[in-house]
Amino acid sequence: MLSCVAMKSEQLFVLGSVGFRFSDGYLNLSEFECICRALFRNDRGRVYSLSDEQVKDVFEIFDLDKDGKISREEFTYCWNNWIKTIVRPVTAFLVIDVQNDFISGSLSISQCAAQQNGLDVIQPINRLLDTVNFDAVFYSLDWHPSDHVSFIDNLCHRKVHPSSAVSAQEAQTYDTVTFDGPHLMNQRLWPRHCVQESWGAELHKDLKVVDNSTKVYKGT
Repeated sequence: MLSCVAMKSEQLFVLGSVGFRFSDGYLNLSEFECICRALFRNDRGRVYSLSDEQVKDVFEIFDLDKDGKISREEFTYCWNNWIKTIVRPVTAFLVIDVQNDFISGSLSISQCAAQQNGLDVIQPINRLLDTVNFDAVFYSLDWHPSDHVSFIDNLCHRKVHPSSAVSAQEAQTYDTVTFDGPHLMNQRLWPRHCVQESWGAELHKDLKVVDNSTKVYKGT
């Protein structure tokens, strides 16, 4: 069995809770199978079964030096890359672009073919934030400079390549043009939206923003 030396308290707590104690510093295949059966079960105690061959395959993955047993170091690797992600999963909630311009502003999704109401997403998001204790919450925001290449009203500031399917004179919102330069670039043209520090770029006032969350700004 594994020695307690140099093992993290979280590993010791979880394995100790399923009845394992450590002495000789190694796990053999039989002990590894017992740990899998003890740890991997549903909320009713039913074991998620693996065939003998599957258990052996997994054991050999983490028996890095192929000596037929798992050392402390190998178990730590197994813990971090397999066991922990299953028995101690990290939950994250991503809230994507719930910003004024996409709800009621210049690029409101209500104007798209599906004619959805962007406000409809706010209550379900808030309810999840109120009822689920996520380990991490991230809010992404479209965050464009005023001269962003995708804005149709900035088209006049860049040269359109002669090969462009749509000329600068004919281009309209949602068309795709090809800009000239060292590397030709196809660009779809959008209404001006989510300009940095503007009302349109702000998260909607009714959206819950939790403490210790992270905002991710993109589109610069």
